[in-house]
Amino acid sequence: MGDAFSPISQKFVDSLVYLSVCKAAHTIKCLVHWETIGDGGGQLIVPFSQDAICVNPLTWTKDDRYADKALHLGADSISGQYVLDNSLMNKKANFDEPLITTKFTGAKRKDGLLYVNDPTHSQYAALGLMSDHAMHGVNFAIFHMNIRENASLRAKSFMKER
Repeated sequence: MGDAFSPISQKFVDSLVYLSVCKAAHTIKCLVHWETIGDGGGQLIVPFSQDAICVNPLTWTKDDRYADKALHLGADSISGQYVLDNSLMNKKANFDEPLITTKFTGAKRKDGLLYVNDPTHSQYAALGLMSDHAMHGVNFAIFHMNIRENASLRAKSFMKER
């Protein structure tokens, strides 16, 4: 699992010898990728291909069904001062209270992107929402507890296979 602000195409994955896209939450020797965008987002600043790999971190599948926010186990706690400074955005945010949010958002894969409920009025928007509604800066934070639970499940699957 990694975070790349560029699409990973199915064609690229097909060229890999030992890896494929994860098909289920327990699958190992595979990869997951998603790029989060808020509902209402339009053309991305960084072009994305509709062929981009997008695995929904609420279901750990790459189907196009909407995953309800009831599947959202929790977002990472945000507190303190954050600075995100790169060539695409310069964001600064201060959070007085830790934010631990469950059932924050549902998610749906569409055209190689992962669409989440409109985060415009959330603290995550202050940190990660770009003008095109891309939320690259908080791809992992929003789905922190789902990632954490899934890492444990995949580790158990790996140990069983050994």
